[in-house]
Amino acid sequence: MASRSIVLGSLALLGGLISCSGAEAADFACWQPNKTLLAADEAGEGYWTKERRDRAVSENDGGNVTAPKPEGLAATARVDVTQPPYEYGGKLFYTRDGVDYTASAQFVSEDNVLLAAAHSMWRGDKHAVNVVFYRAYEDGAGTRFIVDQAAVLTDWIPISPNPPSAEKSALDYAALRTTANSDAGKFVLSQDGGFTAVSMMGYPGNFGDGKYMYKQDSTKLAQVGGTYLAAPTEFGTGASGGAWFAPDNSLVSVVSAQIVQGKTLAMTGPALTATTEAMIAFVKGGCN
Repeated sequence: MASRSIVLGSLALLGGLISCSGAEAADFACWQPNKTLLAADEAGEGYWTKERRDRAVSENDGGNVTAPKPEGLAATARVDVTQPPYEYGGKLFYTRDGVDYTASAQFVSEDNVLLAAAHSMWRGDKHAVNVVFYRAYEDGAGTRFIVDQAAVLTDWIPISPNPPSAEKSALDYAALRTTANSDAGKFVLSQDGGFTAVSMMGYPGNFGDGKYMYKQDSTKLAQVGGTYLAAPTEFGTGASGGAWFAPDNSLVSVVSAQIVQGKTLAMTGPALTATTEAMIAFVKGGCN
């Protein structure tokens, strides 16, 4: 299949997908989520007041999953967001289909590109707008970044409303460009699937009411196609898009969906590839 990309209007689909001529990218869908927000927010907080951020609901892909807490599970711990690699991450806020949501994301590979979950940015025929990121978020505080470009895989779009699956998780990542560079560094992205020990970080709503970043140590159990499976985990909704990182602090995946594996909760996440790197470069270049 020839490579292609598509670009959306910032506020509506404007009659459908618009071809982006001359794009040398894999199959990405790109849009500008914040033209109105950018204009309104030049001088201040604008749409995302603390009250609105506090009311935003945790993103949920496929319903709440419950299972008994396994014996010997390492404690899910609140982390110091002034230290690497946690300082690369933060809390993502956005509106989709008229609902204000929150999820997790982090800077990766480029000084002004975030990696997040596709299920946050696009579901069904609705894409996210009003997208902002607070690096090192803690109960309202954090460094604020506005997102001016966002992209997901075009193959994600038709399956985005489906229940969680290995096929879906393999495509569940999005790249977002910020209008300013990270003030605290970024993750290095790794395509090496040889890791076993892994940690996850993000803002799960079932810990600290989603106001603080937490870490969960876990173990990769398997790779099914383009999807990793790791267990155990206690992370609930709101951690979507948070980094999976290996012992060398390289980013190897992002939080996609919970499933029940045997009698415990497990987490799925996409295996990152050259296509992920191409998406990051595409978004950094303004989707050109």
